[in-house]
Amino acid sequence: MSNTISNMTLALGAAATANIIPAAGQAWEINMVGSDAVFVLGVPDVEVGMRKIAGALTAIMLIDANTDAGNRNRMHKWLVTPAVHLTVKNNAAGAANISFIGKRVALDSVVSDVVALGIGAHAHVDPGDAYSMAIYEFGASIFHAGEINPDIAITADDATGDEALIWDQHNIWGHDKQLNIPVSHTARLKVTNGNAAGLNFAYSAEKKRNPVAVSFDIPTGNDLDVIPPDGQEWEITCIAAELLVAAGIGVAPDQKPDISVMLVCNVALDLSNLMEAGSVPVAFESLMWEQPIAIRIDRTHFLRINNVNGANNMVSVLGWRVG
Repeated sequence: MSNTISNMTLALGAAATANIIPAAGQAWEINMVGSDAVFVLGVPDVEVGMRKIAGALTAIMLIDANTDAGNRNRMHKWLVTPAVHLTVKNNAAGAANISFIGKRVALDSVVSDVVALGIGAHAHVDPGDAYSMAIYEFGASIFHAGEINPDIAITADDATGDEALIWDQHNIWGHDKQLNIPVSHTARLKVTNGNAAGLNFAYSAEKKRNPVAVSFDIPTGNDLDVIPPDGQEWEITCIAAELLVAAGIGVAPDQKPDISVMLVCNVALDLSNLMEAGSVPVAFESLMWEQPIAIRIDRTHFLRINNVNGANNMVSVLGWRVG
């Protein structure tokens, strides 16, 4: 049996919505959605949502391109089941052929969800003790009017604290890249509603083994060394920080984590910067904060996180054991 599940909805009417629902007993990974209507700002004129059958909860994963064409210059990883599936709205003025491409995946590995949040409320994404998971996409039913981001803040939450920001609704940083956030019962996520009304948030996730996490409230000017135990190798995929600063201006939407990320090598502890802090001059601003990361480290080749901010800065470094 082929694992390819690419398909097309023909002549979907203007403003109509098509459901992308796996057959009973199946789960799918959807990577792209297309349209034969005229593109808007270089991308298909569609809006992609996620819907949970129980409670009919919905959230927007890709808002319509006329509102914001961001977050579309990459492949996606929307993991769906018959219980939590995708919706695609045709935003073109006329009928359009709406397509999607993807593949079949194991049903019992997909743990995507849509969750309701009340006004001022927060919820924890916590898989419990039975398994850990990786989150690849987030969305919300309401977007922040200023930066057209899902109106939620996402922080790492463990025994050290829950202040280290992975996402916030006010800044561009982190929103247009492919996520790979390890989540476990001891290193979970806190999702906070940033809107004046209740909303739903959604995430695309699958079960994955061997997450690792290191968190520390770093005093100003001090370091956090992220060093795997002897004999282990880690791949770091998410670095979160409490304090964000923008070069030269210090305000949203251009703030980035105010920490420097360095590689430390050899007995001599030689240093080399990988990602500059948000407060460096604009001319030296690090573009890597906008990109997915997969940084391999071991006992003698590790990361050093330096807090350049004038206040204590909670930092969480998340990844996977790969050796």
